[in-house]
Amino acid sequence: MNERSFDSALRKGRHEAFHFGVPALARRDGRLLSLDELTRVVKPEGESWLGVVQVAVACIVGSEGRANDFSRSFLPLSDSLEARWTTVRDLFLAGSIAQAIRVCEYGGGYFVRDGNHRVSVAKTHGVEFMDAEVTRLVIPVRLPAEMSHGKIPVLAAKLQVRLQTRIFDSVPEERLGDGNLRSWSILQALWAREYGEETLEGDQAVARTEQLVTEFRILHDTVRALIRRQALHLLFPEKSELDIFADVMALWMRLGREATPVEALIRLVRTTERRRGILSFGHVVSRTRRWLLSTDAEERRLFLQVSRLESIRPGVALHEGDKRWYTFLARQLMRWHPNELRKRLGRPPFQDELVTSWYDGLYAPAAELYEEQGFSVPFPTFYTRWMTWRRRRKREALLPTREDLAANLQAYVSTRKRGRFMLARQVRRPL
Repeated sequence: MNERSFDSALRKGRHEAFHFGVPALARRDGRLLSLDELTRVVKPEGESWLGVVQVAVACIVGSEGRANDFSRSFLPLSDSLEARWTTVRDLFLAGSIAQAIRVCEYGGGYFVRDGNHRVSVAKTHGVEFMDAEVTRLVIPVRLPAEMSHGKIPVLAAKLQVRLQTRIFDSVPEERLGDGNLRSWSILQALWAREYGEETLEGDQAVARTEQLVTEFRILHDTVRALIRRQALHLLFPEKSELDIFADVMALWMRLGREATPVEALIRLVRTTERRRGILSFGHVVSRTRRWLLSTDAEERRLFLQVSRLESIRPGVALHEGDKRWYTFLARQLMRWHPNELRKRLGRPPFQDELVTSWYDGLYAPAAELYEEQGFSVPFPTFYTRWMTWRRRRKREALLPTREDLAANLQAYVSTRKRGRFMLARQVRRPL
């Protein structure tokens, strides 16, 4: 490294921090984080000494008292730093500095208490690890990824979600992931709408809290599984998975009780696909490819997870089939049947009402009729073709009784016998 290295670091630092007054570049926050500024937003609940450990230089994101002297990448910003910076550089390159730096660990990031120039030189010269004497400041949340001044409001919103909801009791922070400011506000509003209006006390409050925590975890895991299954990161490349989840929840809240979260996700995807051109094409290709590469067992697990069939109706007998079978069941349960049940109830059905109505009123009676009549085709093929035919007949009862289904099956077989639809084959005894 030659004598001009400080000048080079200074130019790069000023460019990163000040953008030379170019408004188009000013959106990128290039200033170094100040620990004092963060602790005013999220105060530490305590501290502990961790001793001397090796710290990844990339995880050193700020300074306790010298934030104004360096850019976000720990590049110098003032000519007055040259003498100290070059001296430290020469000693560092000669291997003459053995003393560990002193840092504070705060929300997963490290902030320098002593050794700012050494960190600056280390980052400039590509050093990956440094010995550091670490003091941990305990806070209830972790810093957002790629933390900067612009994300301080995100940290504050995240803390509010932590304090005012039980979301972090439902889903660990690591699984929840990072989101933007709007996403954390949506999560807070979602919890308030779904779970924040009840006032219980004593044992009732404890039991209800545990139930709400479980309900949110199921909602979160179900929608996030569908987001991954639908490859929505390709349709929303600028958003994290948590941001997409929040968008689905926001649409669900706007639609009101007349929609399910799955319906909200489907509507969001369809609306976005119409607007995003080439991204929509790539998303459809990837989604189809994922479905083609998935196994029958994976699609079965996804259907059971989304429907919660096994927890709502313990001991159910769901026939096994290929991936097309589970895709059809998901479409019938989550898209067609809710509309039918909503007309009868006069309101959107709850998840347990939806699954119970579908299984007890449609799936199980159809399976019994299938066994009684002794059709030779496998039940998944029989059921898929019969229900598809039935759905096309607008005059059929929306929520049929067993007698309605038997009559409908008679009409279906009669239609098949007339040769209009070669959809099923009866071989043992007539209806």
